This record gives sequence, C-alpha cells and structure tokens, in this order.
Amino acid sequence: MLSLLWMLSCGGGEVPDAGPPPEVTPKEAVGIEAQSGEQHPPLPANNPSWVNVTAEFKPVPMAYGEERWDDVNMRVIGHVAQATRDLARLDWQEGLHEAAISRYRNLAPTLMALKLDAAGQSRAIRSLHVQAANHHAAVLTRKVGRPAPEPAHLGPNSKLRWASAAGEAADQDSDRPWMGLKIDGFADFRDRHALRLRMNEHWLDSVDPIEFSDPWGYWRPDVADATANALRDTAPYKLSAAYPSTLSAEDLGRLPTGDSYLDSAG
Repeated sequence: MLSLLWMLSCGGGEVPDAGPPPEVTPKEAVGIEAQSGEQHPPLPANNPSWVNVTAEFKPVPMAYGEERWDDVNMRVIGHVAQATRDLARLDWQEGLHEAAISRYRNLAPTLMALKLDAAGQSRAIRSLHVQAANHHAAVLTRKVGRPAPEPAHLGPNSKLRWASAAGEAADQDSDRPWMGLKIDGFADFRDRHALRLRMNEHWLDSVDPIEFSDPWGYWRPDVADATANALRDTAPYKLSAAYPSTLSAEDLGRLPTGDSYLDSAG
C-alpha cells in the first residue's frame, strides 16, 4: 500500500488509465419481428441471455420462443405424450400388455382435456399426438391377437406398422414424403413453426410404440427411412446413421421440438 501511495505521489496526482469502459450487454428483443430471418442456432450450455433477466421480467410467450400461450401449452402436450409412451413401452416389455394398451387409449382423452384457447398449429400438433396414441393402442391390440378396427394412419410407416402387427405382407410402395426435409430449412419464425408441424407428423408416423428406438437428437428423415426399411424387412433397424453415439451441449440444443425434451430430461 505504501509503495502504491509513493508511486501516485510521484506521478503528479495523475490517475492511472483504467482502459476502455466495460461493454454493456444489450438487452435482447423478443417477439415475432425480432426473430425474423433468424434460424435459431442450438442453445449454448451457458446462455448469455440470462444476464438480462431482471426482477422486472414479465413472462410472455415469446420468451419461450412461441407466439401465443397456446403454443407454449403445446410443449406440455409433447411432454405428456412422450412420458406416457415410455411408460407404455416399459409395461409391454414387462409383459403387462393390457396396461400398455390402456395407457395409449387413455392418452388421447388426456391430451384432449388440456386447455387450448385458439385454433392454430398447437391444435394441429395435439391432433397428431392423439392420432398416434389411438394408432398405437390399435396396433398393440392387434399384436395380442384381438380384433381392432383399422385406425387412421399418420403416413406410410404407421400403415406398414399396422400391417406388420398382424403378420401381413408389407406394401412395397416407395412413397416417402419426408424426403428433402431439412431441420434448418426455414426462413423465419413462422416458417419454422410450419416446418415443425411437418416434422412432428413424420416423427409420429415413424415412432415405435414398443421399442425405445428414438434416442436423443433432432428428428431426421433418416429415422423415417430406417423405420420404413425395417418394417419392410429390407434392412436392419439401425438408427446409428441418424443419431450421434455421444451427446454434447450442442447436441442437446438440437432437439425435435426446440428445448421440450431438454426440459423433460431436466
């Protein structure tokens, strides 16, 4: 301390240069227009936007990457559907076949009971989850040898799964409507939501009601291809090409429905 005072006194009272002032992190804008043209890179492990959260923060749907609260509720629909599917898979693998079928049958009315105020994409995605639940219940009913009316199919893979459940010959139709879809193939916020709807449709068309065949990662068209090949018995059911064998913070940011699965894992 004495040395410092002596140096200051010899310097004629000048104050040492403290350098440039610290940079102030600008507050990030939220809302539709602020996100126009942005393709939403993966969430970083330590999100710098958290430094801007203050006591005055007002919860708005845009803070969750959605335009309306209905679309935030849509994420809850995904959570409930995924958790129920995993429980049904466990039941089936433990030999509790009727319990598994009941879970899928009960999932549809449970999802329909969740409140959604306005028509829009949130309702469309809920309808896909309801349709998938009914389809899985019918497939499992058929697998235990009981008759079940043919359900509405979500696409070519769910149709193949229905035929496979009764040991019927698979349709060799080569129609694969998911071809050409790219996870970053959108121009802005609303275009991203339209892409999400299509990817949810093809994801639920391919998802297995019995096997844990959907590891972490963004849904990719390769998954639907691998499913189609397996259901036609033309190739082993391998998804290694579609999903990474290890996960990083960047991988966890690249998920099928934004950060919904990450929320579920937490």
